[in-house]
Parts: sequence; structure tokens; C-alpha cells
Amino acid sequence: MLNRYLALLLLAVSILPLQSSAAEPQLMLAKHWDKSIDPTGWLISEKYDGIRAYWDGEKLLSRKGNPLKPPKWFIKSMPDFPIDGELWIGRNKFSQLASVVKKFKGNRSENWKKVLFMVFDAPKRKGDFNSRYFKLKQWFGGRKTDHIRLVKQTRCKSPEHLKRELAMVEKRGGEGLMIRQPESQHIAGRSGAILKVKSWHDSEGTVIGYVKGRGQFRGMMGALKIKMPDGKTFSLGSGFSRFQRQQPPKIGSTVTYRYRGFHASGLPRFTSFVRVRQDI
Repeated sequence: MLNRYLALLLLAVSILPLQSSAAEPQLMLAKHWDKSIDPTGWLISEKYDGIRAYWDGEKLLSRKGNPLKPPKWFIKSMPDFPIDGELWIGRNKFSQLASVVKKFKGNRSENWKKVLFMVFDAPKRKGDFNSRYFKLKQWFGGRKTDHIRLVKQTRCKSPEHLKRELAMVEKRGGEGLMIRQPESQHIAGRSGAILKVKSWHDSEGTVIGYVKGRGQFRGMMGALKIKMPDGKTFSLGSGFSRFQRQQPPKIGSTVTYRYRGFHASGLPRFTSFVRVRQDI
């Protein structure tokens, strides 16, 4: 009887679907630039407010290693080597992009026609960034790829040049800039060889409660109670649309917010809501 039970148990286990956790691509992640770092000679590009994506030569993956589901025509013209980039629709359209990328039913093919894949690196190619970028330019040269674009890189002439470029991008509604050391090797993880340049900093926190709205926001959410990674809490009350106040982010969700500096208490100053984090 025991042998029969063990046999049935082994059979049941053998026919269960295998569960495997997605392996995260080994990507370079940026740190924040500060004025103590001279950007002269670094390469400047726009920071696209999109969804990080990695083409491994066969399939398109999210930053967490989960397979994305673009239409076949979208990946048909991808290279046979890995490339790293950002899925992007346009400035200030992150929510629209997220709804397209996360939607698995309906007319997805039509929706994906608005999506661009902004490519900025070829992680598996040998050499420094200059060499990797040259390989990308060779591949893109002569190819008609409307939805796959190579991100333009401009050599920084001075700190003042960087400030002018940042001002122009922000005036057009852009999020900021990225700067890279041209001689840097591709090393997975947070790196000082690639830096974010913004007028505002951003961070993430967990929603732990709500503050009731007053005046024009009576009957709605007035502010979110946010818990920072270090355990400190503060109220986040600006940056929300009326709709977002009527249907605020759920308790337990992670939100991105902007800030400019810190109080002596360690809490962020001049905070503003950006979006709910989309884990894909």
C-alpha cells in the first residue's frame, strides 16, 4: 500500500508544470550625478522615461527577466546579438506605455505600433562603450528600422554644456539625461560609469495609508502616507490628478516620487508624486 502511495505521489509530481524563476538580465544600472564629477569627455544622451527591455538574441525580456509579449513583427528585425534599451512611446506617456506592454488581450499589434525600442548598449559585445556603440552603429547603418532606434550620444564639452543640454531636454518635457564614460566596460549592477542627470532626484517608497482631503479635495485622498526604505515616513500630497485622488494607489504598492534635497530630519523636501511602480 505504501509503495503504491509513493508511486502515485511521484507520478503527480512528475506531471506538475515546472516552475522556474526568471533570471534577471545582467544590466548596468545608473547612479546619480553630482557636481563634484566633471562630465567633460563623457557621452550625453536623453534619459527616456520608459520600460527597460533586454533583447537576448531570441526574446525580449523585462529588467526582472520576465518575457515581454510584443507582436512578432516588432521583434522580426531585431539583431542576432543582445541589445539593451528602453521601450518608449513619448515624453510624459509612461502610463500609456505600461498599459500597452502589460496588456495581453485585444488588439495588441495595433497598440505596439506606437512603441519605440530605444537602444543604448550591446552588453555582450567585447570592448569599452565606444567599441560597443560602434558595433551598434554598424548594425543600424543601412537598415530601415522605424520602431528600433539607436540612442544618440553627444560628447560633453564642459559642465556648462551638460547644463544646457539638460535645460533643453527638460524644456521639451524630458525627464533628464544620462552620461557615460566612453572607455567603460560593461559591468552588471549599479555603476559609477553611467550616471543620471536631473534637476530633481527621484526615489521610491511604500504606501502605508492615506490622509483625507480637505477643501477642493474633500471626499478624496489628500495625501499618501509613505514609508521610505530607511523606515522614515512622510506625507506625499502633490503631483496627483483628480482621478488619482479619487482612486489612489493601493496600500502596499510602491510609488516613485520626486524631491529636491532633504530636511535636517532626513525627510525629502519639495516632494511630488510621479507614478506607481509597474513590476513587469
